[in-house]
Amino acid sequence: MRPTRYNESMKYYTLARAKEKLGINDTTLYRWLRAAKVKPRHDPGDWRRRRISEAQLIELARKHHRLVVIQDKERLDDLEARISVLEQEVLSLSKTTQAITAFSDPLGEPEDAAYDPFAFEHINQILSQMHHNTHPR
Repeated sequence: MRPTRYNESMKYYTLARAKEKLGINDTTLYRWLRAAKVKPRHDPGDWRRRRISEAQLIELARKHHRLVVIQDKERLDDLEARISVLEQEVLSLSKTTQAITAFSDPLGEPEDAAYDPFAFEHINQILSQMHHNTHPR
């Protein structure tokens, strides 16, 4: 790892906090830092304290197969938004699956699947795209 310059927007962890997040003791932390060629920086607010950047902490965790939980409000909000979108996609796929099951039933009777015009239209679009892709003009 190459040294990073001080950046106000970057998050830093004291060595004690880094050790706690990684679940290791002092000796192991110093050995990992030395092996990764990471030189902890002095804290500008307290010269006695040394720290490493969040990126360096994550890299140490990755190299040693450790899970480090970094809680950041923006990241949590982003993840919550992405989960919401994924839930909607799963719901849509579930409806599509039900419509395909109903559509492919040889007797024409859906098995516990309600008819959904949106899903049926979606299936028709997919089949049409598949047809155009396999039979170019």
